[in-house]
Formats: sequence, C-alpha cells, structure tokens
Amino acid sequence: MSIKGSALQEVLGQVEKKPKVHKIPAKKESKGNIEPSSFYYPPTLYLSEKDFPGVENYQVGQKVQLAITVEVTSLSMREESKGKRFNCDMKLTEISDITPRKGA
Repeated sequence: MSIKGSALQEVLGQVEKKPKVHKIPAKKESKGNIEPSSFYYPPTLYLSEKDFPGVENYQVGQKVQLAITVEVTSLSMREESKGKRFNCDMKLTEISDITPRKGA
C-alpha cells in the first residue's frame, strides 16, 4: 500500500523508527459456513461528537486519516492448529484528524 505524500506518511516520517502501515483485510462474508476462518469483519470505530467534535463535518463514504493514541486494556492469545492467534482491547485516549486540507 503506497501512502507516499499522505498526511499519515508525513507524520510517520517524523518517527525515528519507520513504522509499518498495515492495510486492514477486506470484509469476507460467510457462505453458510460457521467455521471462523470462512468470514472476517474489519474492526470499526464508533465516535460521537462527545468523543470527537470533528465527526459533525464528516460525510458517509468520506475517507479521513486519523492519528490516535490508545491504551491497551487487555491482551489474549490462543493456540490453534495454524499457530498462535492474538487479539487485544484498546481504549482510545487521544484522537486527531490529520486529513490533508484541500488547497493546502
């Protein structure tokens, strides 16, 4: 995934160690199979104007770039036949919209 020239890339360029940007996999619908590997739903983020006043200016389908700070509140690991699987819960503590402004 190329993000050259994006606001996110500019912020990442200021980080001493260059972090990887991971593209979230696309949604994968189950085709009647209840096997967990047969479906995938990307994580979602719910924000109200109380959480982040910027949401009042957003439109459905708009792409925005956010920088967030989170606190990891739980971490779990499970053994599967294909190896270890990890997941965690995070509490959002800070958020900033870093989407480039048009005409800037």
